Amino acid sequence: MVRIAGIALAMFAAATVVSVLVLTQGTARAKKHPHAPPPPRNVVSALTVALVNPGPPPRPDSRPVPEMLQESATGLEFTATGGGGQASSGAGQASGQEWTADQMGGGTYIFIYVPDGRCLTAPASLTATTATLARCNLGIGQRWRHQFFGTDAAGRDDWQLRSAVDELCLTAVPPALGSQPGESGVALRGCSVPVGWRQIISFQTVY
Repeated sequence: MVRIAGIALAMFAAATVVSVLVLTQGTARAKKHPHAPPPPRNVVSALTVALVNPGPPPRPDSRPVPEMLQESATGLEFTATGGGGQASSGAGQASGQEWTADQMGGGTYIFIYVPDGRCLTAPASLTATTATLARCNLGIGQRWRHQFFGTDAAGRDDWQLRSAVDELCLTAVPPALGSQPGESGVALRGCSVPVGWRQIISFQTVY
């Protein structure tokens, strides 16, 4: 009788442990994959642009060369345009307009790379830090916020491009091995305030 009672008690304890584990794992999954509503899918406006980083602030003995976000042999890179001038959210040179900026309902953007129709995409893994081009799916990983933070000491407009996934900012970083001269790498980094020049991403249009 005592033996039977001991077995029953052990089975009850095991069942309790399993129940706690299931509940804990279920809660963890719910936190990792919250049931957020899908982002709006309607396009409010569309504009053909270049995505431009202006480079470091100008100095008396030199002026930075703006770099445009383009695909290269090593993936997405900021590539020197060969010219100067201010890239802005509304005006600029006619060259390098390789992105369609679709402003979606809710205020986010989807950026379509015109040469191949793929979309600017944040990494799916939390350990990855490189933005890529991927098939367009209208998901949250392809949604970006273009936010204005004023003007820097050189008179340049400070725009940051933030991923809607984790609020990290598109950033010009040292180039990867195999990159060509005049190229900078592309990564997602914590957004700086005030905005550092490596995180200034402006829209350059033909208008």
